[in-house]
Amino acid sequence: MGETWDPALIRRAGAVEGYEGRYITQAAKYKRPTLMLMGPTSDLARDPRWGRTDESFGEDPFLTGTMAVAFVKGIQGDDAKYWQAASLLKHLFANSNETTRSRSSSNFDDRLMREYYSVPFRMAFMEGGAKSYMAAFNAWNGIPMIVNPVLKNVVAKEWGAGWVVTPDAGALAHVVASHKYMKTLYETTIAALKVGVGNLGMGRGGGPSISDQMKQALSEKLITEGRYRICHRR
Repeated sequence: MGETWDPALIRRAGAVEGYEGRYITQAAKYKRPTLMLMGPTSDLARDPRWGRTDESFGEDPFLTGTMAVAFVKGIQGDDAKYWQAASLLKHLFANSNETTRSRSSSNFDDRLMREYYSVPFRMAFMEGGAKSYMAAFNAWNGIPMIVNPVLKNVVAKEWGAGWVVTPDAGALAHVVASHKYMKTLYETTIAALKVGVGNLGMGRGGGPSISDQMKQALSEKLITEGRYRICHRR
């Protein structure tokens, strides 16, 4: 798809996916909620050994961003009021390595973050209209992405993305067991919620239920009731 250099074609492909998601959700034959579509993958493909390379549009940030914008617009449609479906970008960001993703740290300065690794995401959010994304397994500069302040300070505040924010599967557990950045799953859950991650069940990897953890956090006044409602609803 990246080789086509044809955003109009990519937008048509996204439109097909969005239409199918809407149909499966509403058709009497299926009635399966499928309006939140995980894609496009907006990571940059830096290493051909990465298992998700085939999901990426390439290693150039402008090409990847342009294609991501087109795919998002295709998925979400042209209606001024209603989306056809919703695009959830993945995996934010610098995730393109394979065997150590659950514990690795991608280390680079703020300029490289803004001018390279995050560019396709920023473009898809600000130009394409996407509002949701998946936080990656890896850390950036030593802080795992699902608890990294960049999600709150840049992605949400500057780029307006934060509608549905989900960790990659099992990412909460990786913060404790693989990154060894925090001591407990409970501590990690609260930290992730505070930077904007709401769909916490996907990243749990076992242990106490998210609902039980949130109720405990409320009783200990570690979070507000508003944050609990956001997490519980998602």
